[in-house]
Amino acid sequence: MAIATQDGNTPVIALLRRDWEFLFNQLRSNHAVVGYLHRVAASAPVLGGEPERYYELAAADAEAVPRALAPSWARRGGQPLSVPLLPAAPAGSDDDEAHTMVRIILEDVASIPTGPAELEAWQRVLASRPWR
Repeated sequence: MAIATQDGNTPVIALLRRDWEFLFNQLRSNHAVVGYLHRVAASAPVLGGEPERYYELAAADAEAVPRALAPSWARRGGQPLSVPLLPAAPAGSDDDEAHTMVRIILEDVASIPTGPAELEAWQRVLASRPWR
């Protein structure tokens, strides 16, 4: 996978299949995996050692100290909080049945054949957030 940068250089990240499967099983989202790959793009390559690097970053995230709040948020009663970006336990592992059901639904919806006329309507439906 190649990730382009603004300075014109394109770092390349090579992953073994087992590394990709680890990352996807851990984060359970292509978006989250790509975000992780952007995060490690400038790091030294670790072909075959992605789980170790992942857990090192997850531990560093867990120990991170929250930054100071902007004065406007502090006046409103905001509290600084540091939340790990990388979960140590697989995402959704607290409720595997619910996560599996959502994934099945999304895969079923994504596999519905559509023609060019229906494509824009499907994109609006899939992008909508009914829980707003």
